[in-house]
Amino acid sequence: MLCRVFDLDFAELSHHEDVGLLAFSPLAAGILTGKYQGGVTPDGSRKSINGDLSGRWTERVEAVVDRYAGVAEKHGLNLVQMALAFCAQRPFMTSVIFRGDDDGVAVRGAGRGGGDAVGRRAGGYPRGV
Repeated sequence: MLCRVFDLDFAELSHHEDVGLLAFSPLAAGILTGKYQGGVTPDGSRKSINGDLSGRWTERVEAVVDRYAGVAEKHGLNLVQMALAFCAQRPFMTSVIFRGDDDGVAVRGAGRGGGDAVGRRAGGYPRGV
């Protein structure tokens, strides 16, 4: 949700050539888990090792993630669920690859009662995530 270059530049090619995308790091190095909000940098996190997360963390990102969190909450999701659902819903997506630093990310991604948003596309058929 933070880097949408594929949507703009390659989605049409992907559609016409029937080549899917494997989304790697759809949680943007942890940014879309919300763990860096409010100026927090947890010990041992990627951001504690690489302060700008290889260019992903800019002065505008925190405000954008705050707004995304509001949208997620409005729809009964958390940030992880929304980010994974956004990727899985893209018409050119083959699979969404992510790894959490702890078991909590996987639990938040699967959701408790809201997990269908992650694994279902608009047409309603199951989607591997």
